[in-house]
Amino acid sequence: MHEAETLTSNQIIKFDIPTSDPGFDPVTGRYTINLNSPLPDINNTNLTIEGPGANKLTVRRNSGGFYRIFTFGAFAEDEAISGLTISNGLSQSDGGAISQAAGTLNVTDCAFTDNFSAGSGGGIASGTRSNGFTGQLIVANSSFQNNASADAGGAIAFRGSFTDGTLSVANSNFQNNVTDLRTGKGGAISNLLGTANISGSTFTNNQAENGGAISNEFKMTITSSTFTANQAGISGGAVFTDNDSMSIIDSTFSGTSSPIDNGGPIYHFQGTLNVTGSAIINNHGRGVGIFNDINNGVGSGPVNVTNTTISNNEGSAIRQSKGELNVSNCTISQ
Repeated sequence: MHEAETLTSNQIIKFDIPTSDPGFDPVTGRYTINLNSPLPDINNTNLTIEGPGANKLTVRRNSGGFYRIFTFGAFAEDEAISGLTISNGLSQSDGGAISQAAGTLNVTDCAFTDNFSAGSGGGIASGTRSNGFTGQLIVANSSFQNNASADAGGAIAFRGSFTDGTLSVANSNFQNNVTDLRTGKGGAISNLLGTANISGSTFTNNQAENGGAISNEFKMTITSSTFTANQAGISGGAVFTDNDSMSIIDSTFSGTSSPIDNGGPIYHFQGTLNVTGSAIINNHGRGVGIFNDINNGVGSGPVNVTNTTISNNEGSAIRQSKGELNVSNCTISQ
């Protein structure tokens, strides 16, 4: 990486590690690169890192103190990582495994395990250390397991701007990720600002104070995704949404358990909430399926529920504190 940064322009790193390498396990056929100090930051190079597969190569922090695995700085424009497991990053600031400050970062066919951030983004922090981040984070066919952060986004924290900055997550799996259960938001994903699109992904047993799986504070669309047994200490066992808009399409929410009304699968505080073609089923405790809260005595914003099934939940189906609620072509039963 030092050579790639020195050469600048467009660089590709591929791996050809002999089986005689001490990091090779002949039983599993897996290679492990154990880091004993931080890798160089990438600031001036468009870097592509191509691994042989997440099941074949792990890059992990082994010793040498607190540091993340990859850091892409303010002048990095187009970066890509594929075919790696990235593990055991331990950062005292945002981004336990990866920090992205600018440009576009593509993450494909990767696994993130056991990374921790004392700030936001246990796995990846994108734009969280920038003002007005206008770049993109694109994640596809990847898994995030047992990652944690102190503030927001146990797996991913994203902060764009009011007019730009996009997070895209497709066909990925999030399991057992967590933020602080007293103050954290978005056990798996936290969209702090910007536009986020989540599709074809699964969220299982993630936890946070607000938004056990996902916390959204600007614009987000969730499509064809499954949420199972995610938990919130206070609000939104699966999803917490506050601010501009949240659209949930063709998705399933089940297995959430909460002792309080607002700890059910979906909690809505401000902006517009659209739930279409989805299922909110088999949730436990007092948690309401869709909880629309009140904002300083004013309705939080319109809630539109269409072609959706809300059934076999122990808590109420919908709680509308105040404001506009539209329900059409839905099945609602105990």
